[in-house]
Amino acid sequence: SLAQYSNYPKPVLAVVELDLGRGLSHTQIVQPYLDHPLFGALVLRALVPESVETFADLNNYDLRQMSLYLGILTQILIFVLALQITKKPLIGIMAGLVYATAPSYVLLSRYALLENVLSPLFLINLILFIYAKGRQKKKDRLLPALLIFAGIVGGLMALTKLVGWILIAGSVV
Repeated sequence: SLAQYSNYPKPVLAVVELDLGRGLSHTQIVQPYLDHPLFGALVLRALVPESVETFADLNNYDLRQMSLYLGILTQILIFVLALQITKKPLIGIMAGLVYATAPSYVLLSRYALLENVLSPLFLINLILFIYAKGRQKKKDRLLPALLIFAGIVGGLMALTKLVGWILIAGSVV
């Protein structure tokens, strides 16, 4: 958790003995990793039980549970985005089915990767910008709140992975 993170000395340095196929070698592991901002790890850890204290206590289901839910959320958001763009429910269903059955997406949804956190955030951001653009001509009073929320989601993308900055620029353009 974030409260426990502040108690750890920084930087954390550990020397681990690994066998990478060339015999045993000593490998230094340094944290924090500057290329992995904190938000994605907090999201992936959200459903891990509090009783887990070390990595050895963690089982595969606990580690991958949040990725499963994020994959389902991503599929729903792909449906919404396709429906929003085409205005045809059948296209939205087909887009969701393609995502749900493509082997690469199915396999990647099993792992606790930061991309599994970044994908729904990017889709939410894109859906909000497209919705806001459609409401811009109608002078909707909800428009500033939508854009502020899209900015918050964009900030969370940047706090998930450095690629989030590029996705923010892409969704704004």
